[in-house]
Amino acid sequence: MKRFLPLLILLAAPASQAERDWTTFEDCTLIEDPANDGDSFHVRYKEREYIVRLYFVDCPETDTRYPDRVKEQGDYFGGLSEKETLRVGKKATEFTEKWLKGGSFTMHTRYEDAQGASSKKRYYVWIEKDDKILAEDLVRNGLARLHGMNTDPPGALTERQFEMRLRTIEKETKTKREGGWAFANTQPGLAAATPNPPVEEKTVKLARPTMARRPEPPNGFLQMLNAGQEITVLGVGTGSFLKVKWTKADGTEVEAVVLRSDLGM
Repeated sequence: MKRFLPLLILLAAPASQAERDWTTFEDCTLIEDPANDGDSFHVRYKEREYIVRLYFVDCPETDTRYPDRVKEQGDYFGGLSEKETLRVGKKATEFTEKWLKGGSFTMHTRYEDAQGASSKKRYYVWIEKDDKILAEDLVRNGLARLHGMNTDPPGALTERQFEMRLRTIEKETKTKREGGWAFANTQPGLAAATPNPPVEEKTVKLARPTMARRPEPPNGFLQMLNAGQEITVLGVGTGSFLKVKWTKADGTEVEAVVLRSDLGM
């Protein structure tokens, strides 16, 4: 069941409640901004402006400021060149702009920090309109990979159920060779086999907050690891991921996977 919480109640609520509950904003509109792209953009609700980032998906970049990320995104879509990856990113930006401009939309947020490049706060959000979900439509059109922060969506579905729904949509999109899958250098539905350099088992201290994912496919979100935390890289992994472990305060050992690029490997 969706929750409709007035903004003043949210501001007065303790942080733990704000993180747990969804806050819903109706009749939102897109604010045009040069920084807008396929999965991150500026939104207006009444007189307030928000910078937001979609849950569940990641659209390709539109420039080469983050070359490792661009390569990682291209590999996901079956081995795209840098030029092809950026082209898909621009198509995703155009798609999202058109989707959001086609009338007002509803935004749900838990005020989870999406850590954008701007000095202003950026929040993870769920965007829907006319029974359609923006993240889902981006995947359906081959314009986003399944990657990023996940959560239990508003409504009856669990995080796992929605993630599996996106996997099913993505499989169909690969077969149809939509969006980024149209440029793939491999057969539909098969990831490009990109060799990765071997990594020895070692303990490292995280230089920045890092997302840990479940070790079993589809590698859903597990938890955020803090900058400065020590983890052990186990030296094994698949594709863009490396297997890691760490020990909790109660002595429990946790295993997960993280992106090679997040560890600079």
